[in-house]
Amino acid sequence: MSDFKTIDRIDTLETFPEKGIYILGLYRHQALGHFTYDLGLLKHLKEGKQVFYEANINPNILRISTEYLAFVDYAHGFHNIGWYYVKNKQIQDSLPGLRKIKDSIEQTVPKGTFVALTKSYITVYSKPEKWLYYEEFVLENKDSSLKNLDYGLYILENQTLKKVSNNGEDIYKKSDGIFYIPAPGLGITHKWKKSKVLQSLDSVSSKQIPLRTFFIDQND
Repeated sequence: MSDFKTIDRIDTLETFPEKGIYILGLYRHQALGHFTYDLGLLKHLKEGKQVFYEANINPNILRISTEYLAFVDYAHGFHNIGWYYVKNKQIQDSLPGLRKIKDSIEQTVPKGTFVALTKSYITVYSKPEKWLYYEEFVLENKDSSLKNLDYGLYILENQTLKKVSNNGEDIYKKSDGIFYIPAPGLGITHKWKKSKVLQSLDSVSSKQIPLRTFFIDQND
């Protein structure tokens, strides 16, 4: 169990009102502008009581998807989710065709409008600003939500995404292609099924004296 005394900011990341459970992001300041961001689990009990647990797995980065709670390593930074282009077994820095799309957009916007290109989207600094994402140009179904995809490795074929592996890390085994990896992304160090975490928290908090710590097996 933990408490809130050393935490500088708490973000509510997801709630389950029917269970009285909150998934929290725990922010702590450090020297020179650095900070830590840990996973917190809060469970409301009867008579206004509550239990609060913390998973301290720094210096890794917390990731939450529809299915998993996970941590990824800092080597993959904050850009380990989304589109990847593999050519000759190497992940490339840019996606096919996106620069040409940017050049075409620059020909259509008012003179002086700045158009910026990042790895997987284009920003048009107009009023209001516009963000144009790679999937808008390469997927047949423009309304498909990539955020709800199950974790794994997907390849772009005939303007649709086809799942080719349950493990995003298998992209390093591919020779060529355009791929998409949903959250939690690449570089996973710890991963748990969210449903299993909630079930375990319900179990330990239902005891007459809640456990101070509990362990959850990771999921493959």
